[in-house]
Amino acid sequence: MKKFILLILLFINSTFAFTDSADIPEVFQREYISTNVLKHDYVQTYGVYTCVAVVIYGENAQAVMAHFDSGTDIRKGIKEILREFNHSFRVELYGGQAPFNLEKKIVSELKVHGVEVSKVARNETSDSSKNITLDLNTGDVFDYDEIISSTPYNKRSAKMDRIKFSRRLSRHEDSVGGGDFLQVSDSEEFSIFPF
Repeated sequence: MKKFILLILLFINSTFAFTDSADIPEVFQREYISTNVLKHDYVQTYGVYTCVAVVIYGENAQAVMAHFDSGTDIRKGIKEILREFNHSFRVELYGGQAPFNLEKKIVSELKVHGVEVSKVARNETSDSSKNITLDLNTGDVFDYDEIISSTPYNKRSAKMDRIKFSRRLSRHEDSVGGGDFLQVSDSEEFSIFPF
């Protein structure tokens, strides 16, 4: 009987568990998305290892997800993402590695603006990283397994080039009201099979 109940619980968990989808916008390193539930059901970021993801969720299911790294201009980045809100909201931080210097800088800059962090979920070990999804319908943030990249190769490449030359936190192209210009080349993903 116990085995039967365990099998049923495993089935329910696997049947109703979140599944990664190519339709979910991915927030790249040194980037943020400003959105709401009318535009997206979910947003996500992956590979939050030494980086810190900042999630802001407010009234009317408005949200910002930002992926800060040590090269990001923290002062300007925090100012830019807070400008998206003119009502009550909560701020949560995800990721980071000991001694948590990036997290401390972000928390300090948030305090300059009178904002307190409501939750910090650090990486559990020195070799772990977080992939997180924000459910805009509920405001819940949960871990997921990166299975499908919704960002085409040429956009990923352009975003990587962008962080080489600027410390600025860029606005994701799927943000409400639009995003920053992204210089995308026409090159295709490298393949050893040219057919």
